[in-house]
Amino acid sequence: SEMCIRDSSWGMQTQKGKDLKKLIRNNIKTVMTFNKGGSWRYLRAPKVSATNKKIKCKLEDQCSLNLFLYTDTEVPIYSQKYAYGLILASGTLGRTRSNKQSERNMYLSRDAGLTWIEISKGLHVYDIADHGGLIAMSKLNADDASISYSWNEGATWSKINVTEGEVTIEDIFTEPQSISQHFVLHLVQNDEHPHSLVCRLNFEEFHQRPCKGVDDPDDSSSDFEYWSPYDGREEKQCLLGKRVSYIKRKRDRECYIGDQFSSFEAIEICTCSEEDYECDFGFYKNEENPLSPCVSAMNISYDPPENCPSGSNYTVSSGYRKITGDICKGGITHNPIVLPCPSEITQAFSSLFTLSLEKLMWLVLTCAIILFLATVAYMHKNSKEIRRHFQEMTDTYSSKYKDTKNAKVNENSNAQQNLKH
Repeated sequence: SEMCIRDSSWGMQTQKGKDLKKLIRNNIKTVMTFNKGGSWRYLRAPKVSATNKKIKCKLEDQCSLNLFLYTDTEVPIYSQKYAYGLILASGTLGRTRSNKQSERNMYLSRDAGLTWIEISKGLHVYDIADHGGLIAMSKLNADDASISYSWNEGATWSKINVTEGEVTIEDIFTEPQSISQHFVLHLVQNDEHPHSLVCRLNFEEFHQRPCKGVDDPDDSSSDFEYWSPYDGREEKQCLLGKRVSYIKRKRDRECYIGDQFSSFEAIEICTCSEEDYECDFGFYKNEENPLSPCVSAMNISYDPPENCPSGSNYTVSSGYRKITGDICKGGITHNPIVLPCPSEITQAFSSLFTLSLEKLMWLVLTCAIILFLATVAYMHKNSKEIRRHFQEMTDTYSSKYKDTKNAKVNENSNAQQNLKH
């Protein structure tokens, strides 16, 4: 449940006159996540092809494995609950997914999508049985009713013919839990009057020995081993803060498990690491460097919320949050920053400086009106006293003005007399 594969559009730019649906179909790459969407990655291509030829397709060159999931294909991606780690799918290699039928091949992963191998050229119908210990497939629209099967998770294949004549295998089924060794084939007889057939294929008749040592996995004499899904980044093989161990058959042991095998699951809590966190809302990482720190896309506010009672605390994001469902403990922590709420006195003073512009304008206008009315009332109440003071000020000014004028006249008169003498 921790692993998810999806399609994404890559390098898509809408252009005038272009068919948007066609544009999307031609720019699809497959990405996957091991932590419920906390981070996504492209699928690394297999090293060799089904014919043992070296494959030149590297992520560094923007080349990857791109799968057909649940639409646009006759053979969608497939896995089973009790076939731990096994995934079967059809796909193509390249910068984007190709829709050419000739480029579509079959791929298998035995570690929940971390690595892939190419198991066959062309499209096939398929199914999984015996807890993943048996895989059967048949080429789509083939002229012969042949089945290829593998007891070792696709390492080697054997082939048998189901029936003679012009018969096509349309599909392969097994019971819902995929724990038996029985397959049901849907065939179509291609003669003058085409009709469908149903055939039961029982691999118990192949007399593979029963597997042993389920109580002692990883022992050299046991046919079983412990397996834990992980994303390849940590040696401790943890996902979402826990290491889950399953018992599955060793790949090179060609034996049948049988329907009496009971599933096993052990959970160990892991210490927290950077992989257990993702960027919080409003923060982001450098896309070219997934290990870069989360940085803010906007200014961070450390102001307390409106409802912040005195004596309590509030938090501000540190830029990280634990991935949903992660249960790790200890180790690296990216807890939110805890700040105390301001006291009541501080809040009172703070509120004066945090008024909005509209409230501040109304406050200034109200104060101006009150001051104006108070001035008018004071002048009305003390109008006689104000007139008396005003008259005294006027008389004083007039007297000083006359004295100054007379003094200047006398100075001019004396100056003229001196000139005559």
